[in-house]
Amino acid sequence: MIILLLRKSAIFERAQFNKRVQLDGESVNTFITALYTLAECCEYGVLHDELIRDRIVVVIHDKNLSEKLQLDADLTLTKVIERVLLSEVVKEQQEKLIEKDSASVNAISPNKPAKFLKQKTSSGAWKQSVKPDFHRKNNKNESRLPGKCKWCGKNKDMIKECVPLGMPDADNVQK
Repeated sequence: MIILLLRKSAIFERAQFNKRVQLDGESVNTFITALYTLAECCEYGVLHDELIRDRIVVVIHDKNLSEKLQLDADLTLTKVIERVLLSEVVKEQQEKLIEKDSASVNAISPNKPAKFLKQKTSSGAWKQSVKPDFHRKNNKNESRLPGKCKWCGKNKDMIKECVPLGMPDADNVQK
């Protein structure tokens, strides 16, 4: 009867281990500690370290890092822990640098509108997008008028003067 209870306990503990994911806002260190705690009762034997390694690699929030780790043929638990912890520290440092940079830019020109909008993607990385009117000298409607240059809004007979060399429209210059 006792053996039966131990067997059910090991199955339950393994299920708990296999269901464990890194929670939103949870540090990598806390997540790894939880995996070690859960693995103690799972009776994995010699597979203990490999199963913890695999679980970390598969369920961490940073999917780019997960992919890189999966490509490493000589991956050990120690390597995984080092890389995952280092990645978390670097991301925290980058966020602080971005905050400082944006604060210093706003301090220099607080009334000037930003040319670039910073947005955080689902993976946590920062992405810059350009405002739509950033690349045009004149407003959008003026460049779309028939017979007008899309670069400067002048008549097409003046296009030689305004199209930079090497631009796609340089070949279509009316002579």
